Amino acid sequence: MVTRRHCLALAALALAPLAYAEDLGAMWGTAAEEAKYYPIVNIPIPTTVPMRPGGLEVLPDGRLAVGTRRGDIYFIDGAFATPPKPTYHLFATGQDEIFSLAWRDGAMLATSFGEVMRIRDLNGDGVADRYETLSNNWGYAEGHEFAFASKPDPEGNVWVALGLSGSYNSNNLFRGWAVKVTPTGQMIPVCSGLRSPAGIAANAQGEMFVIESQGPWNGCCPSST
Repeated sequence: MVTRRHCLALAALALAPLAYAEDLGAMWGTAAEEAKYYPIVNIPIPTTVPMRPGGLEVLPDGRLAVGTRRGDIYFIDGAFATPPKPTYHLFATGQDEIFSLAWRDGAMLATSFGEVMRIRDLNGDGVADRYETLSNNWGYAEGHEFAFASKPDPEGNVWVALGLSGSYNSNNLFRGWAVKVTPTGQMIPVCSGLRSPAGIAANAQGEMFVIESQGPWNGCCPSST
């Protein structure tokens, strides 16, 4: 689980490709107040690591896992040290763009455009050696059909929010839907009416919420419990 104490490292990695971006905290005079809640600490990234983060997870042993838009998964030691002293280990590679990561029962669940993949290291050498498609029961044909997944709910289900085709149409199966993928790989459609979701997560009561991207259209006001 990602907690408040992890925000400094996660924010630093997420912003790594945008180091040239405008410092809005300084411009608005809010940097000091913001730092009380979400301090941003730079985490060194070797030039040999193409770190374009898409999914983040904190492993049970405290390491940070990062799934990238190049389809790699890195395990990072020392990301939460003060100051950070990271070492990068390539755990898995060869996936499509990874938008969400979740660790459950000794396996990594990686969600990309067209599937939820369960990735495991069976021989214990620190490198993934088994890749299983948990579910790919929705359509995917082009690069706007994003898929963002939640962390597993108490029953082990992963909820996936599926973006529309080209942001405006549902040209492929279940585009614009939120679906639930069970630990056995069954996909359960839950609700439709999404446009271009950018994340999905539960509140303290277990109700699922989807973050929508900007845009002029929403089919409805979806909700689910």
